[in-house]
Amino acid sequence: MHPCLSVDEVLRLTFRFIDDRGSTLCALAGTCRTFHEPAMDLIWETLTTIKPVLLNLPSARMVSTEDGVRNSIPFC
Repeated sequence: MHPCLSVDEVLRLTFRFIDDRGSTLCALAGTCRTFHEPAMDLIWETLTTIKPVLLNLPSARMVSTEDGVRNSIPFC
């Protein structure tokens, strides 16, 4: 890897120019240890709802209602 890609500030500035942040940043976070922290920080910074986090929990599930779909998270 080029030495400039080891500089945290360079990665953070570069990652901010990505248009499709969701899937691309997730892919970058899994690419290598150097990319993981800057990509994850930007994912958390741009996350607008907690829904994607909750959907990855094993106890989270979606429940359909007449009004639409709502989250249902059992606590037991």
